[in-house]
Amino acid sequence: MSVDLKQYTTFGSDNNVLAQYSSDLGVLESQGLALAACNLNYGQEIKHFVETIKAEAKNITGVIGHQFSFSMEASLTDNSNHHAVAAATFTAPVVLKSDGEPSLEFQTGQVDDLRKFTFSFPLKKARSVLGGFALSFKGKDRRVFGLTARTSILDDKVEGNTTTVSVTASINAEPNVSAPGDAYVLVIGQKEGDPTLFESTTWNTGDREVTVRMKDLTRPIGQVAVFIESFEVDYEDRKSHDVRQFLLDAGNNSLKVTNDSNEAVITFSPKLVLTDGDKLAKGSLSLLVMAVPA
Repeated sequence: MSVDLKQYTTFGSDNNVLAQYSSDLGVLESQGLALAACNLNYGQEIKHFVETIKAEAKNITGVIGHQFSFSMEASLTDNSNHHAVAAATFTAPVVLKSDGEPSLEFQTGQVDDLRKFTFSFPLKKARSVLGGFALSFKGKDRRVFGLTARTSILDDKVEGNTTTVSVTASINAEPNVSAPGDAYVLVIGQKEGDPTLFESTTWNTGDREVTVRMKDLTRPIGQVAVFIESFEVDYEDRKSHDVRQFLLDAGNNSLKVTNDSNEAVITFSPKLVLTDGDKLAKGSLSLLVMAVPA
């Protein structure tokens, strides 16, 4: 079994993508999508109220040979149809069967509150990360106090080959206005004996790069991806603000991996920005590092 990771970027909405994997790598067994970054920006010195903010990848087709397709969308708009410049990047991880049965499996789907996912093997562990989000004040324009999206495995449990994913997502405004949102998730199922390594970490606005150390390795690390389990950002003054930019970045483009003897050091630089152009909100990211042995 082998794992491959690619990234795809959309500018704006309705961008259809064909994910193509080399036939030399093996038969495509399972695939998923995860949000890696988004940058939604009205431009220098321009700011607006907000009606909808989203970064989604969905509509995954079935596997055809060594390909699958999906659509991506990124947008920030007000109710007067003012559109920000919007871009988002998604990680598309796949498992390829080269020898033996796959011991890692990816699934992607929309979750409103709770949803059960069923895998093809008994689970040692399951993990859930954000595949995308769609937050909206449902036809109204408002200043924004904060944004949040969070996904996790319910009670951190698996039952045989199933697990239940929990999601909360909302866009918040003053005074005490909160609109629930939708979230897409990538669920990672791991079988007993699978060599893929996972490490959770947190990052707060104002922090510098993240360093993750993986020790007692029997093989060097070949591929790494950073996934977003949650983001939460709001203004310390407890007031709502016009929006100029929302920037979310897990840090995959800054990844550095150093293998030394039986240890790997992984560094990367996440970003989280919500600003009206004058004030910056503060927040935090929960991140999942997936390291695939070479």
